[in-house]
Amino acid sequence: MTDEVGSTGSGETSRPSASVVIPAFTFDRWTNIVKAVGAVQAQSRPPVELILSIDRNHDLFVACQERWGSEDLRVPVRVIENDNTWVPQVETEANSDGVARGYGGGSARNAGAAEAQGDVIVTFDDDAWPEADCLEHLLAPYDDPSVVAVGGRPVPEYETSRPRWFPDTFYWIF
Repeated sequence: MTDEVGSTGSGETSRPSASVVIPAFTFDRWTNIVKAVGAVQAQSRPPVELILSIDRNHDLFVACQERWGSEDLRVPVRVIENDNTWVPQVETEANSDGVARGYGGGSARNAGAAEAQGDVIVTFDDDAWPEADCLEHLLAPYDDPSVVAVGGRPVPEYETSRPRWFPDTFYWIF
């Protein structure tokens, strides 16, 4: 990483680089993980790396290493295993995927961020994929040295159509 975002150390500024971190934890999302990795690989402004941080699922870690660990890709993919033994202080319960968790993907995101080499860390969930110009738009504000963080708008991809009862004003919950 550079000393400060956009600084080359020679008084010149350059565009900041990005590392993308995707936490993943279940084979149930394999198709989505493949789609997410493909979408990062296709970015108009590619990141310096993509870190797949696999959360407490050694079999998924091995499968991801076999799938992406040795391929010569446009964007290098590093697969890391987050075996953090942090125990949540809340009672675990089955989430929407039916998996008992209680701590979400934060631990895996943090493990990926700790390994990141880019100036900016961008995270996507394992069931989300960016548009082809997403990183171009997310990184552009960093040309201004006063910018410290940016975010994007998640747009759901429904399996059928948006439920009539779900208003557009609720997209903020994604």
